[in-house]
Amino acid sequence: MKQLHKQLEWLRSGCMGCMFGTVMAKDPEKIGWHFQVNPKNILFADGCCILSCIFPESDARGVLAWALDNGFFIEELGDYIGLRYRIGDNIAWVQYFGPDSHVATRQSPYPMLTFTVALPSEYYYKVGFTGILHLAHASVKAIGLKARNLLWDRSHKSSRKIIGHELGLAESAKVTFIKQNV
Repeated sequence: MKQLHKQLEWLRSGCMGCMFGTVMAKDPEKIGWHFQVNPKNILFADGCCILSCIFPESDARGVLAWALDNGFFIEELGDYIGLRYRIGDNIAWVQYFGPDSHVATRQSPYPMLTFTVALPSEYYYKVGFTGILHLAHASVKAIGLKARNLLWDRSHKSSRKIIGHELGLAESAKVTFIKQNV
């Protein structure tokens, strides 16, 4: 799958700013990160903790329409939209990556929705949202505490450098789209 390979190359390149994601994309199976290309419906395979759905022939509007047809819902955030997905008693904050993303750190080669579907046995302690499934809840079991702290600091510095200013609501994990763009 050419599209999956190209998307993984981008994720591994450091362009998304999140150093945890960059490291984890090198061996996504290790943390239960699964990928689907052009899925018709949402399907969670056994062991899936993070799901990425790639839509090579779409854009933000098309991906949003697919998501709403598949049980996702919108949280209004002023000028922004937070795409959400309910999993049991938790709500997943869904990230949109694609060439038309409003955030430079999410401008991947192909449109993609990515979200956490299950909490791993161990995730980074600085991420503490009760009832929220956040991408930062990825398994850090194979990463030592000193390395975790270093990745955390480097993630913020790298993201600020790529974006060109301090991060705000528009760049936050809770925002998926700018309303006017979809």
